Amino acid sequence: MKKKKVVTVFLLIILFSVSLLSADTLREHLVSAHRESVFPVDSLIGQTVDPSSSNELTLLARALSEEFSFEWTETYLEENTRVGILENMTNTLTSLLPQSQALFSQPFKNGDDSISVSVRFVDGGMVLSFVILGEKIIAIARK
Repeated sequence: MKKKKVVTVFLLIILFSVSLLSADTLREHLVSAHRESVFPVDSLIGQTVDPSSSNELTLLARALSEEFSFEWTETYLEENTRVGILENMTNTLTSLLPQSQALFSQPFKNGDDSISVSVRFVDGGMVLSFVILGEKIIAIARK
């Protein structure tokens, strides 16, 4: 009978220790989840993200912060799609850039390894959709 009590007490100590470890693990997870930045959902572009969250978004943020010029087109637009983009978007880009206040949507990965992202410009509320492949913008459209 004495041996049963010792085993029971030993099992209770083990269970208590495991429950404390689980509580610490849960508390640690909740604290780390709380530290993550939560970005709002925009009514026009959906879930927003930090533009520094990916190389493509960082590139796009840098492009949008610079003045539209010949050098801008050479730096940021893919050579094969440059003429088409300029025919349709020159006036828009000239009036819009440089831009420091913009919301970036959660990027969508396309089948060709490009990403699509919508950007809402805080001044004026215009929304443009960008397709980025590698380190170049391959398409821009008004949304």
